[in-house]
Amino acid sequence: MAQDNQAMRYYATTYSQFSHNFLIATLTANDAKFETQYLQNEETFSKFIIVSNHDVYNKVKELANENNGTAISIEYGSY
Repeated sequence: MAQDNQAMRYYATTYSQFSHNFLIATLTANDAKFETQYLQNEETFSKFIIVSNHDVYNKVKELANENNGTAISIEYGSY
């Protein structure tokens, strides 16, 4: 497992514009590096490639697990 100060690379998928905006706000507020691909089809709103430390990963993981209206999933293999 990566240590808190080491960079991790992982992928996230959003399923609504709300979730997309919420994830961007979270990543930006925590100075994570990310790229976004907008798909906006019936299944997926957008996909992210994220490079961050373990603390930010844990925040994104919490977003994916919370039932607060966000629809985000984390992927560990490449797209």
